[in-house]
Amino acid sequence: RYPREKGIAGPLRMAEEAYQISRGVSEPSVRAKAACVLGNALAEKALISDKSLFPRAESLIREGLDELPGETQFAFERAFCLQNGSYVSRSMGDQNESIARLKQAQELLKEAPTHSESFDLLVSQGLGDALRSAGRNREACIEYERLSARITDLGRDSTGMAHMTHYKWGVSLYTLGRPLEAEKLIHRAIVGFSNSEDDPDVIPWQLIGHAQALRDLGQLKRAAAEAQHAYDVALKNEAPAFANQALLLRASV
Repeated sequence: RYPREKGIAGPLRMAEEAYQISRGVSEPSVRAKAACVLGNALAEKALISDKSLFPRAESLIREGLDELPGETQFAFERAFCLQNGSYVSRSMGDQNESIARLKQAQELLKEAPTHSESFDLLVSQGLGDALRSAGRNREACIEYERLSARITDLGRDSTGMAHMTHYKWGVSLYTLGRPLEAEKLIHRAIVGFSNSEDDPDVIPWQLIGHAQALRDLGQLKRAAAEAQHAYDVALKNEAPAFANQALLLRASV
């Protein structure tokens, strides 16, 4: 009944086991991380099939944060718990709290001891996503632009995170009524993931986004062709929701 639920059963079980083991450990970082990871995993299960798990998920995030002293040496761990907590808040529909937690995590990372830059990128991406989900697309664009620049500075322009950032940034720009800029960014994402819009395995929702921008730019022939291709690919991959979106787009051209 819930195919995705099977995929999280293993990670949830391991998170629960790790949490129980951590109760016997005195190190606050270990205890805090175990609590927050379990909170995140429970929120994912709650989102799929059992909303009664949300209160415990949120309680675990707060428990993890309470475990950590306020000293700078624990700044990364606090940011880690806030990043996990933002997912819990977002899953529960509290977009404002999700955004607030991610912004707080960003501030903490500025003073945290040496750590992987990848986590900073992950927090930035999460903040952009949370802002976009809350309809705050102008702010989301600013965050995605910053993220894209950091990815470039790190020499990671060919990574999946770079391509996904271009796509999400493009979608936000399109929502703001800026199809010319949106088209270029979504095109970059498609090239990164699938080589071109004509690729037989192009990601259908990305192609739909690109076709929408082309339509608004008056490039109707290309938009119609891409909408049709998105429909065909969606059908091949048994994705009826995207097939329907592609049909509606094709009819609007």
